[in-house]
Amino acid sequence: MDGTQTFRAVWAGKTGVWTVPAWWGNSFRPPTGTVYILAIRYKDVISTPAVFSAHAGLATYWRRSEIHRFGGLADGKWKTARVPLSWDLVCKILPGNNTALSVSTEKEDLPLGNVTVQRAGPGDAERFFQETRDWIARLDASRFPHVEPVASRKPVIPEGMAANAIVPFARGYTVFIHEHSAPTPGEAAAPLRIRMTRDEFESASFGIYANGRDLKNVTCRLSELTGPAGELECHAELKTIEYALVGSTSRTGQRTARRVPLRLWPAFAVDIPAGRSHGFWLTIRTQDGKSQPGLYRGNVTIQSGDQTAPLPVEIEVLPLRLLTVDEAGVSMGACISALPPEQEMQTFQDYNLRVAQSRFHSTNLAFSVKDGRLDIDFGYLDEWMAMAKTKRLAFFRYLMGGNPYGYPNTMTGEKALFTKIHPGPDAREQFIERHKPFRDKPETAGVLPEIRDVYAQWVRTVVQHAKEKNWPQLLLEPFDEPAKWVHTFVFPDAPEDCLGSGAWIKFHFKDAAKLIRDATKDAVVSGTIHHARPGMLFLEDVDLVSTNAIHEDLKLGDKVRGAGKIFWQYTGCNATQPPAIPRYTYGFYFGAFQSTGGVTWAMNFSKAFDLSDSQWWAYSWYTPFGTITSPAYEGMREGLDDRRLVETCRRQFQGNAKAENLLKVILKEAVESRAKGGTDTVNDFYNSPQEVAKLDTWRNRLLDELLDLGKAR
Repeated sequence: MDGTQTFRAVWAGKTGVWTVPAWWGNSFRPPTGTVYILAIRYKDVISTPAVFSAHAGLATYWRRSEIHRFGGLADGKWKTARVPLSWDLVCKILPGNNTALSVSTEKEDLPLGNVTVQRAGPGDAERFFQETRDWIARLDASRFPHVEPVASRKPVIPEGMAANAIVPFARGYTVFIHEHSAPTPGEAAAPLRIRMTRDEFESASFGIYANGRDLKNVTCRLSELTGPAGELECHAELKTIEYALVGSTSRTGQRTARRVPLRLWPAFAVDIPAGRSHGFWLTIRTQDGKSQPGLYRGNVTIQSGDQTAPLPVEIEVLPLRLLTVDEAGVSMGACISALPPEQEMQTFQDYNLRVAQSRFHSTNLAFSVKDGRLDIDFGYLDEWMAMAKTKRLAFFRYLMGGNPYGYPNTMTGEKALFTKIHPGPDAREQFIERHKPFRDKPETAGVLPEIRDVYAQWVRTVVQHAKEKNWPQLLLEPFDEPAKWVHTFVFPDAPEDCLGSGAWIKFHFKDAAKLIRDATKDAVVSGTIHHARPGMLFLEDVDLVSTNAIHEDLKLGDKVRGAGKIFWQYTGCNATQPPAIPRYTYGFYFGAFQSTGGVTWAMNFSKAFDLSDSQWWAYSWYTPFGTITSPAYEGMREGLDDRRLVETCRRQFQGNAKAENLLKVILKEAVESRAKGGTDTVNDFYNSPQEVAKLDTWRNRLLDELLDLGKAR
């Protein structure tokens, strides 16, 4: 008791878990679209926010998924946290009728009182978003209190605007607007301009510069967009950039951080210090059949106190429709560390993504082995696959193992099978020990004899089940990046006696690929090849090659296709990438090589929103109220719309020598325009354009040619 308040304490450094009956009824999840608020009484005696998680049937090894963080002011007051929980972030624990919720605290015990459940209402989304940004800012400040701001740039402001406190400026979204940014020549007097087809997203970004005085509670509001055809039928979203810290560790072990434009939130009010800027995004989504061609105009009204400023907006909708990625036969996607919930998968679909790539230890299938026979529990994965199929997911790429630098410990699928055959506290050590002879005799490396039969059973069972349940096309892969066999390296934190990468990797991959093929003729085997020459020897072992090393051999795609194999490409993308990089990569650069699919590393490899204390291979964040994206994710979406344009032109330009030559010239220039950097295919891989402005130049030239062809017909 604390006065009249009864409570139970979550101990410091521990997780308090409670199992409760599914309050929503008989279904596996609550009804689609339902969002609850869990009102949690607690005494705020903690110095860092507590983490609330729920069983959602999504996380690694079916652990609970983080939903929200609360508290952390350590003011000793009893409070009520309003934690939202959506239908796609909670489910029953299989088998049974219960679910599980938890709260964890880092440094101090946390007294928890009663918890009540109610429906979410007006204002709950905005409250959750603001609370999330607030705890991120508090944690950032506590970890890195002395991050020095970058010196402000000198603004170029037209004479007629020189006395204005609010100075809006338009800047192409492919280039970041930082807090230290300022208007450059031509930006402060320019309208926001968007040119688009009748069936795509297009974005524009703008900054607000605080000219000579602090601006408080700055808000933005978009007017109607009107033209000769009336009001533009579209979906329009204004978003505000969140600037936050990303942390990194130097070679000496020192933690440092830098402040970057990190995420895009539904528009919220900001304060802008004098001489600084804040960035905003406008995204328009047209709808084929509803959005009429024409020029539409409107305004973004910017307000701070009694000061206002208009920013003109011009939207040109062209009488063109692009092929969808499905019609174009282009399936790009993402590496995932956990299954995305339904709302995030809706964004996945909307942003033209069709491939999810997971590792065994990220999407674990529970199984048992009795008398040599395998039994697999598909419950959670079946439910997710059915949902993902409705979001047009075309491929699920499943890697049985991870990075060879941790071999054999990272062969997680094989390790899981081994521990069922040889259970016990030292199973992992035994597994590693059994691989040690491969160091001296690499040609003998492969799947261990005692698990070969259950490995083949696993393959047959999963492939057959996927087919019967109509999953997206399943691609199986023995483990990640086998071309690392040319490097001898072991992760510094790998368990004792791990071999890491070396010649044995080559033989192990080949053996496992053959075992998969022999298990069932229906298996489709893929390979992630990060070096061209040492990777080509695996061509005979796989049906599909995905590479990030096209710059090492520009004819690699032709060679793969010439061997009768499928050619994909992949690249790296994280929370801090300028949108120009993924746009260039997924659009004109990959389009030039005609790869039909691929992935990015990586979509959600972070501690949810907390990037100052984790890796930041992430560009998408789920919430109970939809997906929060990074500018990089928006760039990826724009790149895939460019790819849709390229494939539309391929089809419509056929038989027109002038048009075909234009596309050929543009794609050749796109390949030649790749900037230096990002060619370390192991640790730092990306594709960057030398001149960002060329992206719009190429796009507009192709759009103009399509318009001319339409007029000629």
